[in-house]
Amino acid sequence: MSNECTEPSKNIKDKLFGQAAFDVEHAIGMYATSYCTIPAEGIYEKDQLESLKPVVEKCHIYLIGYTPRIDLVQVEQKERLLVLHFQILGKHHSISYELPDDLTLSREGEDYFLRDSKGERFWPDAVEMQSRLSAKSKAIGFEVKYIGQAYGDGGSRNALGAVENQIQQIRAMVQ
Repeated sequence: MSNECTEPSKNIKDKLFGQAAFDVEHAIGMYATSYCTIPAEGIYEKDQLESLKPVVEKCHIYLIGYTPRIDLVQVEQKERLLVLHFQILGKHHSISYELPDDLTLSREGEDYFLRDSKGERFWPDAVEMQSRLSAKSKAIGFEVKYIGQAYGDGGSRNALGAVENQIQQIRAMVQ
């Protein structure tokens, strides 16, 4: 077995890289040991970022992209099922949860919650809910618009400052 790297044949190279202008345009592979997802408005909320500080300070690679808007349009309880109805890109999607016997759906104003026999309030976890909705609907993607790196001297710069600057540039292009 040789340790030499050989140039792939023209056919294989064309199949792998398709219409890319450069060989590196086709993909990026990353493994993150820690990460956080922050909506664009959230990067300006310094008090809310405080809880993410240990992760944000170590982040040097960042992705900026779009996800579709997800609107919760109806909540109902059908016997022992909690049914959540969503609107995503103009289409209706629903997910449901089996409810334990002592939980019932309640509402105060615009806020829905599940209440147990002791009066305590509960609600499905937002990350799990989005994951379930994404798997069922196949309508929630993340369209990458920009991939960046912020490192600085000896890792002194993290991604947050670079993201703020890049988002302003992207907003200027979109408007």
